[in-house]
Amino acid sequence: MRQVNGAIGSLGEEAGTASRLTGGTMALAEESRQVIAATLQEISTIAVEVQGTSERIEHLSAATDQVARIVGVIREIADQTNLLALNAAIEAARAGEQARGFAVVADEVRKLAEHTSAATQEINQVIRAIHDSKTQAVNGMQQMVASISRGETLTRQADQAIHGMADAASEAAQIVQHISQQLQQQSQRIDEIHQSTDGIAQGSAESDQRLHDSTALAMQIEQDIHDINMQISRFRVS
Repeated sequence: MRQVNGAIGSLGEEAGTASRLTGGTMALAEESRQVIAATLQEISTIAVEVQGTSERIEHLSAATDQVARIVGVIREIADQTNLLALNAAIEAARAGEQARGFAVVADEVRKLAEHTSAATQEINQVIRAIHDSKTQAVNGMQQMVASISRGETLTRQADQAIHGMADAASEAAQIVQHISQQLQQQSQRIDEIHQSTDGIAQGSAESDQRLHDSTALAMQIEQDIHDINMQISRFRVS
């Protein structure tokens, strides 16, 4: 009887330990899920910002393309103006002293056209630099988007794993509750055995029946303890 009481006491301690472990696991799982939810929200915000930045870069690229086309037109006009000024200077030289003033104007126009052409070349260099920077920025954005996507996938997988852990902890809590109920039943059966044992001394006529009942109860308790041990073994910390 003392061994039975000791076994039930040990099972009670095991059940208490398992209950604390499952409770802590469920609390940790809930905290982790909250952190993951916040992380997913941050990832979503970053993805929106990256998308907005990418769109602004595309708008900038379109604007520089338009500027490049306008600069191309200006350069063509400057080249034509330069050619016309050169022809005008030649004709003024042929006309002699009377066209000297016209030659001076033609020369100034030619210089202005040359300066304009040089300026358009510098603008084109700036535009090419912008295009290069835009290409690098777009590549960086694409890599960032890919990284964000992978991070979101991993985070969702972690959320699923933690959800499974929480479900397992909840199931474990139910098992622990079942074990506690069984322990209460064992305590009641032990009380019955005590009562039966006390009644044995009252008369030989009832002794055999009470001994038989006590033996049956003891065997049932032994089987229940074995079943409980099998359930508790999965919660023992190695």
